[in-house]
Amino acid sequence: MVDSHSKPVIGITPNSTTDTLDHGTFDRYVLARTYADAVHAAGGISVILTPNEDDVESLLDRMDGILLSGGSDLDPRRYGDETRHPTTYGINAERNGFEFALAHMAHARDLPLLEICRGIQSLNVAFGGTLF
Repeated sequence: MVDSHSKPVIGITPNSTTDTLDHGTFDRYVLARTYADAVHAAGGISVILTPNEDDVESLLDRMDGILLSGGSDLDPRRYGDETRHPTTYGINAERNGFEFALAHMAHARDLPLLEICRGIQSLNVAFGGTLF
């Protein structure tokens, strides 16, 4: 998608959280600003990708690269482990499925992928790996 006159568009996966404030409870997508800042510093445009497996192909048609960000833990059942360590936190089935679909389709398209922390765990598990 990149041509010599445009900046590359990099999609970044966010975490999700629920915040309870005085005026209500809100489900939010969150992303450490350092991810977007790094993409901008490298000359790209960052786009936060809200998780929806049905949109993966359309999203990838518009992206020049994908960054699977850090965040909460993967569901151990995704890599065949029925035991959950007591410090496991923030499991999000929607994010897991979305990132796995992104990883597979980006790989099939030879689209650049960068994984950080949880992101590299997602890539590993998406392609049949396990975690300890």
